[in-house]
Amino acid sequence: MKRKLLVATISYIIGIIIGVYLSKSIPFFIVLGILFIVYFIIKNKESKSFFIINILIFLIASIYVSKKNFEYENKYLELNNTNIQIIGTVVDNANRKENYSTFTIKVNENKKYSGDYLIVNYKGNLDIKYGNKVLILGTYEEPNGSRNYKGFNYKNYLKTKKVYGIISTKNIRIIKKRNVNIIDFYINRIKEKISNNLNKILPLEKALLAYSILLGKTNDLPEEIEQSFKNSNLSHMLAISGTHVSYIIIAIFIIFNKKIIGIKKQKIIIIIFMIFL
Repeated sequence: MKRKLLVATISYIIGIIIGVYLSKSIPFFIVLGILFIVYFIIKNKESKSFFIINILIFLIASIYVSKKNFEYENKYLELNNTNIQIIGTVVDNANRKENYSTFTIKVNENKKYSGDYLIVNYKGNLDIKYGNKVLILGTYEEPNGSRNYKGFNYKNYLKTKKVYGIISTKNIRIIKKRNVNIIDFYINRIKEKISNNLNKILPLEKALLAYSILLGKTNDLPEEIEQSFKNSNLSHMLAISGTHVSYIIIAIFIIFNKKIIGIKKQKIIIIIFMIFL
């Protein structure tokens, strides 16, 4: 049973790797992957049904991930360096830089692009807040890839955050304030308070790093720092990990004491919190 689970997991992982990194050579690597599965099953004398299941796992993983990768590469291709009008909701706090501010929007009211994320570089005077629904007139730009061999690839960096591109603009109109549910709005207020307090007591880069480690949000962290964590195999420190979840569970244990509400209700509360994490 353990060996079968191992083969199924390997089939799934190989499929994902092919879908993400080797999409230009998919036919060759699909054949290679199938040969690997055939060899393993023949060597261990497994059943035909087990062989078919693993082939399906492998193909579904590789085709699905490849499709998503293709969609990312081509969805906005026709818009590159063109003027566009788009409506979206601001999903993070604006990061103010020297001559402009930058923030992320989730696209609304557009069938083709609805639900996609875009970064906005805004050169204007409006105070853009989290939850604002905005109308943007600007120029769409495809993110840059790596400039040097094996250098930092900004496009792949944005892909991990499901961001499809960048809009540069001077023209933004706020259509509606608080275009998010009340829970998300006040959670963001708490995060903003934490960020402001960190900025008061720490230098900028250290404050951004502390914020990323505490809350797993790396949008404002300089790309070079995040890449350094990846190169050191420490990127898990900047993500919502088991450590963060354990802190929340400990807090729930303290607040909802089993002696007061009972162990069964305590477990139900923990499960509900875990679903929404």
